[in-house]
Amino acid sequence: MMKVMLLGEILVWSCLVIVMKVNGDDNAMFDHPVDTKRNFQASIECLPTFVCDFQLKNIGDRPYSVLKKNTPLNELSPSGLKVTRDGKTLEKSGVPVMKREDPLCHNFEVVAAGATVSKKFDLSSEYDTTIPGKYTVALDMYLEYMLGRVSCKYAPGKPLIPKQLEHHSSPAVTFQVVGKMLSKRKLGKQM
Repeated sequence: MMKVMLLGEILVWSCLVIVMKVNGDDNAMFDHPVDTKRNFQASIECLPTFVCDFQLKNIGDRPYSVLKKNTPLNELSPSGLKVTRDGKTLEKSGVPVMKREDPLCHNFEVVAAGATVSKKFDLSSEYDTTIPGKYTVALDMYLEYMLGRVSCKYAPGKPLIPKQLEHHSSPAVTFQVVGKMLSKRKLGKQM
């Protein structure tokens, strides 16, 4: 039984590699290194009301199309955050999306050279912030992007594969929730 399962896995893997080579996507799977040259700066700031402002600045000299899915730019649910309460990681509330589809043109945000895109979101709509304790919020995300402007005019319904990857993290912003009182701290110092 174990041999049959192993052979099945090898067969599926082989078929995947062949299909990816035929489609020209084999580099996307095997050569997807984390970019050492930074093209972006990411930051997050949160107000005492748990409203956070994510900013992403293109520090490169060319426009890039950023995949919003794994970042706070995601319209459905901000991603790329590490949120803790009293040192324990909090999970997002709500129904997790399990299906990963290939991104389409509307899943990208074009960021011109030198430009900044931002998004405000309510942290309490994604995480349970009703329990008193010390909360920290920090960025911890892999930014996937590709050179140039993705246009739905030229690629409607066609999957697009980002070719560049950068990891971004930020210093933690800390909140202390005591009953209904809320104070903000950053890196352990009173703001």
